Amino acid sequence: MHLHRVKLHPDQLYRTTLASVDKAESDGAASRRTVNEGWDDPSPTPYHTTLTTALPLAVMLPSELGTLPAAATLRPPSSEDCDSYCKASKGKLKINMKKYCKKDYAVQIHILKADKAGDWWKFTVNIISVYKQGTNRIRRGDQILWIRSKDIACKCPKIKPMKKYLLLGNDEDSPDQNGIVADKSSLVIQWRDTWARRLRKFQQREKKGKCKKA
Repeated sequence: MHLHRVKLHPDQLYRTTLASVDKAESDGAASRRTVNEGWDDPSPTPYHTTLTTALPLAVMLPSELGTLPAAATLRPPSSEDCDSYCKASKGKLKINMKKYCKKDYAVQIHILKADKAGDWWKFTVNIISVYKQGTNRIRRGDQILWIRSKDIACKCPKIKPMKKYLLLGNDEDSPDQNGIVADKSSLVIQWRDTWARRLRKFQQREKKGKCKKA
């Protein structure tokens, strides 16, 4: 009999004892395992759960883990993966008229908080200034900024709560049709007050049709 201490829930620990394994597993038959679990409670009430060979990752034996596809390991992306994924967005540390013209919107934002929402990160931001509008109208004040989880994991864009940024991005549908979207192709740079004057000049040039020539 082997005792395995496993973590099935972020906030609670279960004690799991693998009581029996059907020997038919060796010839490919579906085995059944009876797990006697008790909560970490002063007076636990054990109960029995019957599992098939399709066990959750958290209660699989080490030998079984080796047979899982790589996608099931839930590991974060490697630096090599991120370098390849973010390659097109590296080196964007300067703002110029050409970059301004290529993007649909340009705003100064203050990151207030961040929440995980499925495959996305949902940032509550304060739009301080709007320098360029896309088809999706952006107003000053609190808004939602959506960024895919993989982009955040690979730090493209690199963004932190309570910081101010210049954000240049393209119009894209958000998960709930509300707010703005940034991705690995967006230009996100920590804000500098000296940029305000330059961005106002870009605004004026755009109104004169300069972006069509950029």
